Amino acid sequence: MMSTQLLIANWESISLYWLIVWTLTATAVWAGAAGWAACLRRNSAHARHRVWMLSMFAVLIAPLVAPLLPLPLPRWWSWSNEGTPIGSQ
Repeated sequence: MMSTQLLIANWESISLYWLIVWTLTATAVWAGAAGWAACLRRNSAHARHRVWMLSMFAVLIAPLVAPLLPLPLPRWWSWSNEGTPIGSQ
């Protein structure tokens, strides 16, 4: 019973980490899209809408591409400590 709770706690912390990474990625993509759309303000609305559409698509596929990117893991987590409580290493 105890090992199941530790494993669940570990998965919750990993999920929270990836949720934070995805949120920061989405924020960066949308900030870039806002800047790009601002530069296109004298162009047609079609061009600006295409920028926003591409940014929405990029944010939607970000979780699928994330395992392929070399994202740094936090210091407190490594592949070898699955199932052990945080802080007991």
